[in-house]
Amino acid sequence: MVIDPLGSQLFDISLESLDSGGRVIVFGVLTGEESKLNLGSLYRREFEVIGSTGGSRRELKEIIELASKGKLKVKVWRKYSLEEASKAIKELRDESREGRILIKPRWEQ
Repeated sequence: MVIDPLGSQLFDISLESLDSGGRVIVFGVLTGEESKLNLGSLYRREFEVIGSTGGSRRELKEIIELASKGKLKVKVWRKYSLEEASKAIKELRDESREGRILIKPRWEQ
């Protein structure tokens, strides 16, 4: 499963990383809204593409359980303190960004 909050820039990479029967869940389009889809690959590999603006409590629980078992990987590009949050927000559109921007809670600073 790939959870994609970015959109078109990484959509093809998300699809290529799936095994047969895998799923891509798209819930953001920060890098663009349009992408091409190889329909032959879709039906041969039997993967699912799901669009979502959120999820149910059950789905959130499932994601938390997967994360607690070490089965989810999130690439963090940079970490910021809460005081640096405005800088972090500005860097969301940085073209060199590779991964998420993390704002650390006060107790971790």
